[in-house]
Amino acid sequence: MEAEPPELTFNGQVVRSKGVGLEWTPVLKSAISHRTILLTDAAVAVMRRRLKLLAARRDAEVATAADVVFVFPTPRRHGVPDHDAMKKSLRRLFDAAGHPEMTLHSIRRMVERRLEEAGLSRMDRESIMGHTVQVAERHYSTHGVPERGLEALRRPGATQDAKSKL
Repeated sequence: MEAEPPELTFNGQVVRSKGVGLEWTPVLKSAISHRTILLTDAAVAVMRRRLKLLAARRDAEVATAADVVFVFPTPRRHGVPDHDAMKKSLRRLFDAAGHPEMTLHSIRRMVERRLEEAGLSRMDRESIMGHTVQVAERHYSTHGVPERGLEALRRPGATQDAKSKL
């Protein structure tokens, strides 16, 4: 959050281990999955609100161990973010909103489509979305990729044009 522009670095994941349950590990699917992306203004606003809420929980001495470690802890399963619990929550939200056809994968594809409609090249989209072998074979460096993604999304009308096509 202190970088200019603010950024998010992927350097690990929560995994379910037999006999242990959910735990954070500094290992991703592949070496190219370790990446840093720039955050949009909207994402920064969400992160700042969440960090403010976590600070208030710590000040009130009601913060859990997961509140200290994770920005978006899960209320169940000892607070460790749980991909399965998130998918179930999204499923309930999609169904309640009248969109039973939507999935977490649908959201991912929507983001990629918006990047494409904003004019970002295929290699840059794949790099931002975390595609692995294909990107490594075609793209030697990701220098400038996140910046180009934000620039494409900030173009006048890019977000609105993408929304109208969905």
